[in-house]
Amino acid sequence: MDFNKIIEELLENGRKCWNQKEWFNQTIDFMIEDIALNTQNGFIEGSFDYNLSFKKIINDTLNNNKVKNPRISNYYKCILVLFEINEHILAEDYLTRLEKSLLSRKTTFSMSLHLFLRAEIYIEKLEYRRGNEYYLLFLRDIYKRATFSERVLLYLEWSNLFIKSKNYDLAEKFISFIFKFIHHKNGTIYVNILNQFFKINKNFSEIAVKYCFEMLTFPKDSLNYNELYIIHLYCGEYYAASKDYDKAIQFFSTANSFLIEKWRQYLEKISSLRDFIPRILYLEIKEKLENKILEVVLDYHLHYNYLINSLKSAYDEVKKLSNKNYDLAFFDTLTGLNNRRYLYQKFDDLVENAIIENVPISCLLIDLDNLKQVNDKYGHNEGDVVLTWVCDLIKGFFKQSDIVIRYGGDEILVILFDVDRRNAKMISEKLRKTVEKKIITHQDKQALKVTISVGVSEANPSELTELNLLDKLITEADKYCYVAKDNGRNRVISQLSDI
Repeated sequence: MDFNKIIEELLENGRKCWNQKEWFNQTIDFMIEDIALNTQNGFIEGSFDYNLSFKKIINDTLNNNKVKNPRISNYYKCILVLFEINEHILAEDYLTRLEKSLLSRKTTFSMSLHLFLRAEIYIEKLEYRRGNEYYLLFLRDIYKRATFSERVLLYLEWSNLFIKSKNYDLAEKFISFIFKFIHHKNGTIYVNILNQFFKINKNFSEIAVKYCFEMLTFPKDSLNYNELYIIHLYCGEYYAASKDYDKAIQFFSTANSFLIEKWRQYLEKISSLRDFIPRILYLEIKEKLENKILEVVLDYHLHYNYLINSLKSAYDEVKKLSNKNYDLAFFDTLTGLNNRRYLYQKFDDLVENAIIENVPISCLLIDLDNLKQVNDKYGHNEGDVVLTWVCDLIKGFFKQSDIVIRYGGDEILVILFDVDRRNAKMISEKLRKTVEKKIITHQDKQALKVTISVGVSEANPSELTELNLLDKLITEADKYCYVAKDNGRNRVISQLSDI
């Protein structure tokens, strides 16, 4: 079987297939087929190291100087440390710097590693389609030189994408398949599989807590401090909900101790950077991270012996600190609107509330007319002023329960809660007229008029449970927005009869 050809077909399908879940399922079927061809009588053939993880393989490769240029190798080590301490935004910044400054000197391995790191970053940014694409590109790049063990460990790492994108059924399909062949119930890979089952079943506490208990029978070094913290915290919440407060306090207290150890370990990892990166880069990273981590460690050390109220207070505080970068990741700095990642994070909650209240939702795709001409005539700075002005107006136009985001360059997407197509069109018309009446004074005192075109789509209560609902809403709104622009701009289209 020509697996390279299959990978190319998967990449092509990703570009053509609008249904993300269908494409993910095709990817999982490929992984399962690869594993099945290397198994016999229910066992994985050949030598298989059960104590490895894919990231450990990468670290070992860097430490063994497979990347010949020490400077490039050290940059990668730095980025991997930032991954380990969950600073993915900072990691992306340094990866981008590496791409710009060292592109001409990258080795074959470093080019492959770039693809893997990009895949991981896209997952953290909630851009799951891009993440899957980059995993496939990485696999295509290494397939011929990777061992079967390495591919299995990569697939296990890859399965996090399906869990984080909430495709739990797909993730369970793959994890259950691979679990059948892992009869060696020791080592890192077995514990990692249990951890994946735990993450898949987090919403089913009785099932999830059983996986927690099984993982806790293994030596502590089978999991990292962050994983141990999450498991103990989950068990504490489980026993608190069951009103078994003695066990809840025990697990919360242990979770808190692992939290302290996690932050201490983060400090050590940051300190370790000075051994292999330039001093100026080390000081830059240290300044951004070390003070925050040190404050958290000291604060939690004071709370270590307190009972459940003190532990919960400490947990809330560190959660607030940890979410600062998370919140920033959902914000578009130019317009002040939220971005696509915010939409993908909040849409399911909005739909869930609409289902409970049995109300419709609508989607507006708003496109600024002729912004390109403003950019071409007056420059992009003036175009940004126009875009920001319109976004400021839009921000105050909708309810707090609605989702308003910058979807593209000059496109704004709005999801309206408890609004049907007819009312969505009325709201859009009111917005269109408001924008049309306003005049922006250019810096040379010349007046600029701005107009918008809007496409409208709707999901009534009976349609809210459909698969790929968001994709369908956006596709329909986008289609009508194009119709509006093709028919003279400065208009709202919610159905073809509006023309």
